[in-house]
Amino acid sequence: MRPGAHADELLAFAWRLSRVASRRRMLRVAGDEARLRLGGTAMAVYWRDRRRDAWTLVAGHGSHGGLDDALLFTDPRARDPKTAVTRLARPFRPHERLAGGLAIYRPGPVFSYREAARLGRFSRIVSAELESRQAAAVRAATARLYRKLAEGVRPIDVLYHGLDAAAVFTRADHSLSVLAGRPGAGGGACPVVAEKLLVPPGRSARIGRAATPSEPIAGLRDPAEVIIVGIESLGNPIGALVVRSLGGDSFDSGDAAALRALCRPLGLALSRLASRSR
Repeated sequence: MRPGAHADELLAFAWRLSRVASRRRMLRVAGDEARLRLGGTAMAVYWRDRRRDAWTLVAGHGSHGGLDDALLFTDPRARDPKTAVTRLARPFRPHERLAGGLAIYRPGPVFSYREAARLGRFSRIVSAELESRQAAAVRAATARLYRKLAEGVRPIDVLYHGLDAAAVFTRADHSLSVLAGRPGAGGGACPVVAEKLLVPPGRSARIGRAATPSEPIAGLRDPAEVIIVGIESLGNPIGALVVRSLGGDSFDSGDAAALRALCRPLGLALSRLASRSR
């Protein structure tokens, strides 16, 4: 390729993805673009549900390996060497989280190391696009929470809308809580203001009771991981958002960023709720 051609190719690839509205369609476009640019005769694009660790074939073209080739992203024994192969696969890792992957196929000539590196660059662009889309979705959810407060929606309802959003944008599959005060300071318990149970779905019977973030919830098995993000109002700590998972992937930087953003309108809601209860 001519000097600068690699950069032009990556910019064109990134621009093409940014123009597609839906995530599923964007992944298909990524697969088609990579296949054409690398001279492949077939491609497959996979998506991973991080809560269930379940793989889905979201797009395909030509004679590909189907769901069996999802092993290319999780089992090193299923991978081909980087040189002299007729099948290339690279994962998508937004926030270093295994979210899916792309495989390109052709019967010959074999893929070169340089072509493997090009597919790796394409997959990193897909990862960046996935991160960008999640950040935009979190901003939109945060704006909706602020809008509800401006429209006079009850603060407690806004807190529950915030818990719903936190469940969407994170690994949460156990429960989510809003605690008032400063949970964890000195190991003390704080009142549970809002709590959403995910297994089974429902609201908690602990509302109004004092609890610590790690305290077991009756009827639910203990979570494997807990993430706690402070809630502030005018720079002062007034509570915490607690999100719990049963296992699988750990909470990552994407989860933490989403929760920090959601906690800003939740701080206003919690402050209003406290002023009304005085």
